[in-house]
Amino acid sequence: MLPFLGAGVSVMSIGIRALQRHEANAIAPLLAGLLFTAFSVGFFAIVFVAIRRAARTASLQAKAPDQPWLWRPEWTARRIPDSRGNAAWLLWLFAIFWNAVTIPATFLILREWSRQQNHLLLLALIFPAVGVVLIIAAIYTAMRRLKFGASICTIDTVPINPGRSFHGEIEMRSDAVPEGGYLLRLVCVHRVVTGSGKSQTTRETPLWQQESRVTSATAMRLSTGGVRVPFSMTIPHDVRSSDIRNSRDQILWRLEVSAEMPGVDYDASFDLPVFG
Repeated sequence: MLPFLGAGVSVMSIGIRALQRHEANAIAPLLAGLLFTAFSVGFFAIVFVAIRRAARTASLQAKAPDQPWLWRPEWTARRIPDSRGNAAWLLWLFAIFWNAVTIPATFLILREWSRQQNHLLLLALIFPAVGVVLIIAAIYTAMRRLKFGASICTIDTVPINPGRSFHGEIEMRSDAVPEGGYLLRLVCVHRVVTGSGKSQTTRETPLWQQESRVTSATAMRLSTGGVRVPFSMTIPHDVRSSDIRNSRDQILWRLEVSAEMPGVDYDASFDLPVFG
C-alpha cells in the first residue's frame, strides 16, 4: 500500500497548493488524494486484522484439530456477530478506491466536453455514475449499522447437531419492532472459490434451506435499549455438516434474518457451527 499512500499524499499536496493559488480545478486532485490516502490506510487496516485473525485461527486449529467448532472464538462463546459487518467495510473500501480513480477523470472529461462537445465523451460518465451508486450503497449500510448496531446471535449449544433442534436469540440495538415480524432463513451452501487474482470467482450453491417467521409479539425489549428476538429451528439429520478446512471449498451454514422497517430495513447474517 506504500505506492498508493505515496500517490495519495502527493496528489493531495498538489490539490492543496492549487487551492492556495485559487485555481478552479483544485478540488479534483484534493479529493483524489484524500480518497487514495483513505483507501491505502483502510486496506492496510483490513489486511492487518485479517493476518491477526488467520494467526489466531491457525493456533486454535492446532489445539483442536478434530473439533472445528472450536476454531472460531465467537462459536466457542456462543455469541456470533453479524458477518455482513465486514462486507460493509469492504464496500466502503471499494467505493473509495473507485471514486479516487474516477473523480479526476470526470473533471478531465467535463473540461474536454466544454471544448469540443463530443457526445462520445459522455459515455465515460458511466464510471463516475457507478461510483455514486457505490457511495450510496455504502452510506445505506452505514445507516443500517447506526440504526441497529452490531447484531449478535446467541445460540444454546455448540456445535449444532443435524437432526436436532436448537434455540437462540438475536440482539439488536434498535427498539423498533416490525409489524410483519422477522423472517428467518436457515441455509446450507457449498462455497467454491476458483481462479486467482483478477480472475478469481466465488460461487455458492444452495444445498438446503428453510424459512420461518417470528412474530413481533415475541420480541423482548431490553432495559438497556434494543430488542432480543428468540427463535427455535430444527436441522434435518440427512444434511451435510459444516466444512471449513479448505478456504476454497467449504460447506457453510448461515442464519439470515430480515425485517421490513420504516426507513432502513433490518438485514443480518450469522455463520452457524453445524457439525455432526
